[in-house]
Amino acid sequence: MGLLFGKASVLVINQINLDASGLYPVLALSFAALAYDVTSLLHASGLLAGYVMAIIVGNSDLTYRHSIVRFHEGSVWMMQITMFILLGLFVFPSVLLKVTWQGLLLSFLFMLVARP
Repeated sequence: MGLLFGKASVLVINQINLDASGLYPVLALSFAALAYDVTSLLHASGLLAGYVMAIIVGNSDLTYRHSIVRFHEGSVWMMQITMFILLGLFVFPSVLLKVTWQGLLLSFLFMLVARP
């Protein structure tokens, strides 16, 4: 499904003539949502379909590639900021002091053993 939607979205994005260049990122995003939804309705992996579609669209020549990439880079930054804010809401200062040594030990383990 990801392959099918990826090829279809590249074809539609290159063939359609929209009035504003800012509508092409919205079109690409709507194709991603459509690929996920249709694949999920067929009881298959919507995430895998979206991933495969993103690989195909990302490696294709698109007419408004620059505006599509810039839009998605901005939305990725907003989602990362939102994720860290929401994860920060789960931290309680009273519990943070109890697990400090465990966190430091885990950090050193990752830096000195797992990373190399």
